Amino acid sequence: SAAGPARAEGEGARHEEGPERPGKALSPEEEAKVLDFLRENAPEMARHLEGARRERPEEYRRHLPELAKMTRDPDMRVVFIKNANSEAKVRKAAEAVRRAEGADKDRLAKELETALGEQFDAKLAQQELQVKKMTEEIGKLKARIEARRAKKAQMVKKRLADMTGEGDGLDW
Repeated sequence: SAAGPARAEGEGARHEEGPERPGKALSPEEEAKVLDFLRENAPEMARHLEGARRERPEEYRRHLPELAKMTRDPDMRVVFIKNANSEAKVRKAAEAVRRAEGADKDRLAKELETALGEQFDAKLAQQELQVKKMTEEIGKLKARIEARRAKKAQMVKKRLADMTGEGDGLDW
């Protein structure tokens, strides 16, 4: 929570509070960047999101921060684009199979199967990258915990001084 204990000097990196945190809206500039990125790299998704903005604003507000988080990270952008492109390819191929007949249907079904394999690989790559990012975050959190554990006595004394009015008064 925002009103947590005072931090000791040298405690380690502060956890970044990005706009993708629940309850935090994106700035109009960030929102425009996300929409521009989607229009350029995932036009179908951009159209869907813009429709949600008009017709289902709660859905729009729910999805936009996660999309913003993905578009900020260069590695995530790459897998996101692959995933969005493979999804669009599968959707088109599935529609073509549904409309086709005879030998065309068999040929298009094989193309759909190939597209589904590519989509599977794209989703798997995205999940693997998410695991990698989470593992990095866990490592950072463990380091912060160890730093706090090592400075427990110092932090408790500082907090005690702050709470009893005997602190230096320099913290916010």
